[in-house]
Amino acid sequence: MSRSAIEQPAKDKTTIVTSKLLLDRMGVHVKKRGDNQTDFITRAIVNQLEKEGDLTIRSELEEENNG
Repeated sequence: MSRSAIEQPAKDKTTIVTSKLLLDRMGVHVKKRGDNQTDFITRAIVNQLEKEGDLTIRSELEEENNG
């Protein structure tokens, strides 16, 4: 099966405008962990949404990613 035949979850882009210090710190953190900024920011958003009461977001994302 070709890669184009596999459904991919919808993705979108946004620009984050924040402190250079915060972005630099995040860059160092993800580099140390062998991570990437997109995955780090996604985890941070999911964690914060859960903390603020959205208890279904993680499972919804997993369903989206698993098809």
